[in-house]
Amino acid sequence: MLEIGLPYETSEGAWRTPVALHGLHGRLCDIFGEDSMQSLSLAVEMVHSLLYSVIENGEKLLEVDGDEFPIEAYFGKKP
Repeated sequence: MLEIGLPYETSEGAWRTPVALHGLHGRLCDIFGEDSMQSLSLAVEMVHSLLYSVIENGEKLLEVDGDEFPIEAYFGKKP
């Protein structure tokens, strides 16, 4: 299961977005950015890369019901 949380501002003025990939990596380090949009964008890009690396290693991503996860519907084709 994939979780991308809401970006939040730290006391230092940076922004962090919580990320988890349960079943693959669990809870990951929060992704830092200079503002909320950058933090969220970087979190989505990291998840994109991690999920495609699973496929590139010859494994499959499955949904809870057992169907193959349609990664291109969410992230498009990998460049």
